[in-house]
Amino acid sequence: MKVKIISLLLLVLFLGSTLSAQYYRYGQAGHLFKVQSDNSKIKFEVKVDFSRLKINQPMNFRTASFLGEANFQATEFDSSVTFKKTVFYQPVDFTQAIFRQKVQFDYASFAQKIHFEKAQFLAPAILWFIDFGDITHFSKVHFYKESIFAGSKFKKHTHFQQSIFDTLAFFAEADFAGEVNFTQSIFKETADFSKVVFAQNAIFYQTRFEGLLDMREARSANKLDFSGCQFLGITRFQGLILPDTLILSDLSALPYELDFKMTQLAPHKPTCFINLENSDINQIRLNYLDFQLFFTEKSNFAQRKKIYEALLTKLQKEKLIESYQKLWQEFEKFKNGEK
Repeated sequence: MKVKIISLLLLVLFLGSTLSAQYYRYGQAGHLFKVQSDNSKIKFEVKVDFSRLKINQPMNFRTASFLGEANFQATEFDSSVTFKKTVFYQPVDFTQAIFRQKVQFDYASFAQKIHFEKAQFLAPAILWFIDFGDITHFSKVHFYKESIFAGSKFKKHTHFQQSIFDTLAFFAEADFAGEVNFTQSIFKETADFSKVVFAQNAIFYQTRFEGLLDMREARSANKLDFSGCQFLGITRFQGLILPDTLILSDLSALPYELDFKMTQLAPHKPTCFINLENSDINQIRLNYLDFQLFFTEKSNFAQRKKIYEALLTKLQKEKLIESYQKLWQEFEKFKNGEK
């Protein structure tokens, strides 16, 4: 017992007022962590449990290493906290955590699963150039201030379902190696996905974009799904590398045109299959030379015929002769029952 008390006192001397030892619990055995000799790198060698604590002073985990699991579930950070360049080797849980002041995770590394479900960021969240090595969970998170994910690498599936972004959501140049899902999320201001890489499916099903959506020069590979979205602001798709499949179904009451005329195919792709079922085609602009219509089982012959005719009228009105001719040939095959 005396050894533990002495170690605790030494810990406080090493870390000063920035890290207060009263906030730490170290697994079931009650172990203390060891401090590196240079005082700048803290190494947590066993599982640490910060769950449900209320921390009211600044916390600095810069360049720390968590060798065991880290539990911050429902922790309340009333002051600023930094995890800059921190390395997490085991699963980390920030479920329902509350960050009332600025939080920095820039250049951090998560080797295994990370959970932020239902977390609240009441101040700016700096999450750029992070290495997310495993499945990442940001579902039902509320970002009250700007959230900066620029340059971060998401190596497996990433979940942002039903999250709310009150201000700028900045994902520019992020890299999603696995599927990413923003189903039913809300972006109240600018959503910047410029130069993002979507290596797998990118799902924005029933997502609400109230401000600018910027996907200029983004690269999408498999499927880009905007079905049922609400686009209330301007969209920018110039330079977008088209996916195998683009879903623009169930889009109505579009106040601004969705313009895909300045998009392009990847060199190895002959076409992008596009679904326009139950959408306002008058508000969608295409260079149809890069596209081919496809339909789901939900639509019947009459509905499909109506889509062909509406798109032909749109292309003719815009004097896109080559696009019109290509679609007309497809329409003739469709009427003749050809595949």
